[in-house]
Amino acid sequence: ADEMLDQQLSLQRRFEPPEDSAGRLGHVAHVAVIGQGSEQLVATVDSQLSRLLIFNVESGQCVAIGEIMEEPGEFMDPYGIAFDVTRDLYVSDSHLHRIQVYDWRGNF
Repeated sequence: ADEMLDQQLSLQRRFEPPEDSAGRLGHVAHVAVIGQGSEQLVATVDSQLSRLLIFNVESGQCVAIGEIMEEPGEFMDPYGIAFDVTRDLYVSDSHLHRIQVYDWRGNF
């Protein structure tokens, strides 16, 4: 049997790249979250602008990494994203056919 949920959703937090970064968000499809409280991070990849964004949930601070290039640490079409238990961040690039690993601060 189908059940309907009668709940209203409210916006709790909004994340945007810093004003000095190139544009706003282009095409974001996947998000990864790790940690709690002041240690909680939200990371996403923007495939249109070929970059990785890591947000600190409490402070709202954002680290933006990457541009359209084929060099190690850069992207052509970043798509998938996931944290592991040690807070390393894995980013797949569908155009370059590779997975790159960053630490939680965004260091390659």
